[in-house]
Amino acid sequence: MTSETEPTPDPNKTERPTAAWPAPPTTAPASGSPGFIRIARGVSAAVLGLLVPGLGHLILGRWIRAIILLSSILAMFAIGAFWMEGRLHLPNLKEPISFFPFMANAGMGVIYLACYLTRTAFAIHAEAPTYEYGNTFLFVTGLANYLVAFDAYDIGTGKKS
Repeated sequence: MTSETEPTPDPNKTERPTAAWPAPPTTAPASGSPGFIRIARGVSAAVLGLLVPGLGHLILGRWIRAIILLSSILAMFAIGAFWMEGRLHLPNLKEPISFFPFMANAGMGVIYLACYLTRTAFAIHAEAPTYEYGNTFLFVTGLANYLVAFDAYDIGTGKKS
Protein backbone atom coordinates (compact mmCIF):
# COMPACT_ATOMS: atom_id res chain seq x y z
CA MET A 1 0.00 0.00 0.00
CA THR A 2 1.17 3.40 -0.81
CA SER A 3 0.22 6.33 1.24
CA GLU A 4 -0.45 9.55 -0.52
CA THR A 5 0.67 12.55 1.41
CA GLU A 6 -0.03 16.14 0.69
CA PRO A 7 2.97 18.26 -0.12
CA THR A 8 3.98 20.46 2.73
CA PRO A 9 3.77 24.15 2.00
CA ASP A 10 7.03 26.01 1.77
CA PRO A 11 7.07 28.65 4.57
CA ASN A 12 9.19 30.99 2.41
CA LYS A 13 6.72 30.95 -0.45
CA THR A 14 3.52 32.97 -0.15
CA GLU A 15 0.54 32.02 -2.21
CA ARG A 16 -1.96 34.56 -3.38
CA PRO A 17 -5.58 33.61 -3.13
CA THR A 18 -7.24 33.36 -6.49
CA ALA A 19 -10.48 35.28 -6.96
CA ALA A 20 -13.12 33.69 -9.09
CA TRP A 21 -15.34 35.81 -11.28
CA PRO A 22 -18.94 35.79 -10.17
CA ALA A 23 -21.25 33.79 -12.37
CA PRO A 24 -23.47 35.93 -14.60
CA PRO A 25 -27.17 35.85 -13.84
CA THR A 26 -28.91 33.11 -15.74
CA THR A 27 -32.27 34.83 -15.95
CA ALA A 28 -33.54 38.37 -16.13
CA PRO A 29 -35.51 39.73 -13.20
CA ALA A 30 -39.15 38.70 -13.30
CA SER A 31 -41.62 41.46 -14.08
CA GLY A 32 -42.96 41.47 -10.53
CA SER A 33 -39.62 41.29 -8.74
CA PRO A 34 -38.23 44.25 -6.79
CA GLY A 35 -35.20 44.40 -9.12
CA PHE A 36 -37.38 44.80 -12.18
CA ILE A 37 -39.50 47.46 -10.50
CA ARG A 38 -36.40 49.46 -9.52
CA ILE A 39 -34.99 49.29 -13.04
CA ALA A 40 -38.33 50.23 -14.62
CA ARG A 41 -38.67 53.12 -12.18
CA GLY A 42 -35.16 54.35 -13.02
CA VAL A 43 -35.64 54.04 -16.77
CA SER A 44 -38.99 55.85 -16.70
CA ALA A 45 -37.48 58.63 -14.56
CA ALA A 46 -34.56 58.98 -16.98
CA VAL A 47 -36.75 59.06 -20.09
CA LEU A 48 -39.15 61.59 -18.58
CA GLY A 49 -36.16 63.63 -17.38
CA LEU A 50 -34.77 63.69 -20.91
CA LEU A 51 -38.07 64.93 -22.28
CA VAL A 52 -38.67 67.62 -19.66
CA PRO A 53 -35.73 68.71 -17.50
CA GLY A 54 -36.41 67.83 -13.86
CA LEU A 55 -39.53 65.74 -14.52
CA GLY A 56 -37.71 62.51 -13.63
CA HIS A 57 -36.82 63.89 -10.22
CA LEU A 58 -40.36 65.16 -9.78
CA ILE A 59 -41.93 61.71 -10.27
CA LEU A 60 -39.38 60.31 -7.81
CA GLY A 61 -40.59 62.75 -5.17
CA ARG A 62 -37.55 65.03 -5.32
CA TRP A 63 -39.56 68.13 -6.14
CA ILE A 64 -37.08 70.67 -4.70
CA ARG A 65 -34.28 69.19 -6.78
CA ALA A 66 -36.61 69.07 -9.80
CA ILE A 67 -37.46 72.77 -9.47
CA ILE A 68 -33.79 73.72 -9.07
CA LEU A 69 -32.73 71.64 -12.08
CA LEU A 70 -35.57 72.86 -14.30
CA SER A 71 -34.99 76.49 -13.43
CA SER A 72 -31.21 76.28 -13.95
CA ILE A 73 -31.56 74.53 -17.32
CA LEU A 74 -34.19 77.03 -18.46
CA ALA A 75 -31.98 79.90 -17.30
CA MET A 76 -28.96 78.52 -19.19
CA PHE A 77 -31.11 78.12 -22.29
CA ALA A 78 -32.51 81.64 -22.06
CA ILE A 79 -29.07 83.17 -21.49
CA GLY A 80 -27.52 81.25 -24.38
CA ALA A 81 -30.30 81.68 -26.91
CA PHE A 82 -31.66 85.15 -26.23
CA TRP A 83 -29.12 87.17 -24.29
CA MET A 84 -25.94 85.84 -25.95
CA GLU A 85 -27.59 85.17 -29.32
CA GLY A 86 -26.37 81.61 -29.70
CA ARG A 87 -28.02 79.22 -32.08
CA LEU A 88 -29.37 75.69 -31.98
CA HIS A 89 -28.03 73.18 -34.48
CA LEU A 90 -29.74 70.78 -36.85
CA PRO A 91 -28.04 67.66 -38.23
CA ASN A 92 -26.61 68.02 -41.72
CA LEU A 93 -26.14 64.77 -43.63
CA LYS A 94 -23.48 66.37 -45.83
CA GLU A 95 -21.43 67.21 -42.74
CA PRO A 96 -21.43 64.23 -40.35
CA ILE A 97 -19.60 66.21 -37.67
CA SER A 98 -22.72 68.36 -37.27
CA PHE A 99 -24.33 65.41 -35.50
CA PHE A 100 -22.40 66.19 -32.28
CA PRO A 101 -23.67 69.75 -31.73
CA PHE A 102 -27.15 68.55 -32.68
CA MET A 103 -27.04 65.80 -30.04
CA ALA A 104 -25.79 68.27 -27.46
CA ASN A 105 -28.66 70.64 -28.25
CA ALA A 106 -31.26 67.87 -28.53
CA GLY A 107 -30.54 66.92 -24.92
CA MET A 108 -32.83 69.78 -23.92
CA GLY A 109 -35.85 67.64 -24.82
CA VAL A 110 -39.10 69.53 -25.29
CA ILE A 111 -37.28 72.86 -25.11
CA TYR A 112 -35.43 71.94 -28.30
CA LEU A 113 -38.63 70.58 -29.86
CA ALA A 114 -40.54 73.78 -29.06
CA CYS A 115 -37.74 75.86 -30.57
CA TYR A 116 -37.70 73.65 -33.66
CA LEU A 117 -41.46 73.94 -34.18
CA THR A 118 -41.41 77.72 -33.73
CA ARG A 119 -38.06 78.21 -35.53
CA THR A 120 -36.70 80.07 -32.51
CA ALA A 121 -32.94 80.29 -31.86
CA PHE A 122 -31.88 78.67 -35.14
CA ALA A 123 -30.73 81.90 -36.82
CA ILE A 124 -27.00 82.52 -37.11
CA HIS A 125 -25.85 85.76 -35.47
CA ALA A 126 -22.12 85.40 -36.10
CA GLU A 127 -21.66 89.17 -35.99
CA ALA A 128 -22.71 89.24 -32.33
CA PRO A 129 -19.68 89.39 -30.02
CA THR A 130 -21.25 86.82 -27.67
CA TYR A 131 -22.33 84.38 -30.40
CA GLU A 132 -19.84 81.62 -29.54
CA TYR A 133 -20.53 82.00 -25.82
CA GLY A 134 -24.23 81.59 -26.55
CA ASN A 135 -23.55 78.44 -28.57
CA THR A 136 -21.50 77.06 -25.68
CA PHE A 137 -24.29 77.83 -23.22
CA LEU A 138 -26.74 75.94 -25.44
CA PHE A 139 -24.39 72.93 -25.75
CA VAL A 140 -23.90 72.81 -22.00
CA THR A 141 -27.65 73.12 -21.41
CA GLY A 142 -28.38 69.96 -23.40
CA LEU A 143 -25.42 68.05 -21.99
CA ALA A 144 -26.39 69.04 -18.45
CA ASN A 145 -29.85 67.62 -19.03
CA TYR A 146 -28.29 64.28 -20.01
CA LEU A 147 -26.52 64.29 -16.64
CA VAL A 148 -29.78 65.20 -14.89
CA ALA A 149 -31.47 62.21 -16.57
CA PHE A 150 -28.64 59.88 -15.48
CA ASP A 151 -29.02 61.22 -11.95
CA ALA A 152 -32.76 60.47 -12.01
CA TYR A 153 -31.96 56.94 -13.20
CA ASP A 154 -29.51 56.40 -10.35
CA ILE A 155 -32.01 57.68 -7.79
CA GLY A 156 -34.81 55.59 -9.30
CA THR A 157 -32.80 52.36 -9.21
CA GLY A 158 -31.55 53.00 -5.68
CA LYS A 159 -27.89 53.48 -6.61
CA LYS A 160 -28.02 56.97 -5.17
CA SER A 161 -30.13 58.36 -2.39
